[in-house]
Amino acid sequence: LVRFIQDLDGSKSIAEEEEEEEEEGQSDVATNFLTEEEEEEEEVSSENEYQNTSFAEVEPQKENLYEYMTSYMSTEECQNNLTGVICSRSSDCDENTSSSKELDQVNSVISEVDKNLRSSFVIEEGERTRAIPSVQKGLHEIELAMKYKKVPHNRWITLLKALCRNGEARTAINLLNWIKKHRFKVFYDDLFSVIIEGLGKNGRFSEALSFADQIEVKGYQTYNALIELCWKKKEYSRLLILIKKMRQEGMKPDRVLYTFATQACIKTKLQSHEIVKLYEYMLDDRIPFDEKLYNDVTYAIAGSADAEQSLRLLEDMKNHGFIPNATVYTFIIFALCYSGRMNEAQYIFKEMKAYGRIPNLRTYNTLIRGYAKKGQLDLAEDVMRSHMVDGKVEPDEQTYSILIDYRVNSGELEKAWSLFQEMKVNGLQPDAFVYGRLMTA
Repeated sequence: LVRFIQDLDGSKSIAEEEEEEEEEGQSDVATNFLTEEEEEEEEVSSENEYQNTSFAEVEPQKENLYEYMTSYMSTEECQNNLTGVICSRSSDCDENTSSSKELDQVNSVISEVDKNLRSSFVIEEGERTRAIPSVQKGLHEIELAMKYKKVPHNRWITLLKALCRNGEARTAINLLNWIKKHRFKVFYDDLFSVIIEGLGKNGRFSEALSFADQIEVKGYQTYNALIELCWKKKEYSRLLILIKKMRQEGMKPDRVLYTFATQACIKTKLQSHEIVKLYEYMLDDRIPFDEKLYNDVTYAIAGSADAEQSLRLLEDMKNHGFIPNATVYTFIIFALCYSGRMNEAQYIFKEMKAYGRIPNLRTYNTLIRGYAKKGQLDLAEDVMRSHMVDGKVEPDEQTYSILIDYRVNSGELEKAWSLFQEMKVNGLQPDAFVYGRLMTA
């Protein structure tokens, strides 16, 4: 069957193509050495051979349906005639029909084609029957369709996967089109997903998308394969579009697909309202949230500096019995500090420690920057000298840089210089930014 599909497509192996190229090259070389007289003699000889060819030489055996085919029937007409008959017959076939019945059906199809041709075409002596090879191929295709239509669905999946794995994706696509043409009773959504996954594993991402665009009605498995492929190829924007289309067509993404979508939001740094909309989709689809999914969604929203929605997600998490990890708490504090809501930031900081989430250096620096930005420099420095000491976290270059910068901005040069000296005593090397701030003060 695979060889038949390859013949239909006209695809050839690399070795066959190389042999043909060599033969063409040799033929071109030989032709170059022919004289003009020899070329004229060849042309005259070929014309005489064509004129002397009688119809008897190509006439098929009697009582054969082929003898009723004439040059008036094109290859496309022959194929349409045969395909129409087989499709009408196949749709009425019972899956449990025995092999003898299948043979009777094939013979019945041949008889019907024979009858149609007898009534529609009258052969004229001397006419060349160019349609004979097309009819032969068409009948062979009918026999194959009758034979393979009872192959179980999972066998087709195995065959398509094997073809894609062996680099024969083109043959796999042609085989799938052939299966569709003859209306095999299989789950096409599964077969589409196999092709998409196979193309993706072979690094043919654009071909996978092109193949998917040709699918008129996409099912759940097709969308699943596309979204997973977009995730692997870091096509995050396209992934989010697919999630939206999937819901528009009445399909609900599962938790895994929504996890991919949430991670895509984090990677693309979407605005808060887009992430909130995705969260609303999850609630509408009744997705069972676990701790990781809650952390991911809250992290994405807090990272976009939306303090209000960050607090909303925090409450939703706690109401469902989940506590954010240290990273998510840090980003909630960041969103609050960014909005200047320092009292709430301090409250969340205390809550974080109460739930056993240990603040890290990034948490402290976020809090220090928030106080400094509000002009509360003494509270900012108190975080470094009190909270960081209690938490056994050493300040780094960024900690001192934030404090020095805002002390200089407020005109407190002595305190800025004192922090600079303390920084060097603690073995930290000031960067160009710190030196620049002190020199321009």
